[in-house]
Amino acid sequence: FRTKSVLVMPLVTSMDERIGVCQLLNKKDGQFNRDDEKLVGAMNAFTALAIQQTRTFKALKDNTQALDALLSSLQTTMDQKASAVMKTPHELKYLLNSASDGAKERVQLLSEASKDRP
Repeated sequence: FRTKSVLVMPLVTSMDERIGVCQLLNKKDGQFNRDDEKLVGAMNAFTALAIQQTRTFKALKDNTQALDALLSSLQTTMDQKASAVMKTPHELKYLLNSASDGAKERVQLLSEASKDRP
């Protein structure tokens, strides 16, 4: 293989970031010229745009997955808290009933004790 002509041009994003190069070797009909540069420049602009959009899409997808995981974790925590709050009225009812039963027993004992007194 023998190199006879070369055209190398950068891939540049709309943010003026260089993300790669395009290299063409051995033009069939002579040397590369200004028209070739314009054509390759236009193709490179679209290629750079496609690469940048792919990177952006991947970043958005990654962020969405991270947010979904966080949301799931928060939902689990909220469900656990809600479950604990829902149990609280039952526990309070039990405690209140126990306290009430104890108070009733004391009142009954006091009542019986007062009957025994002259």
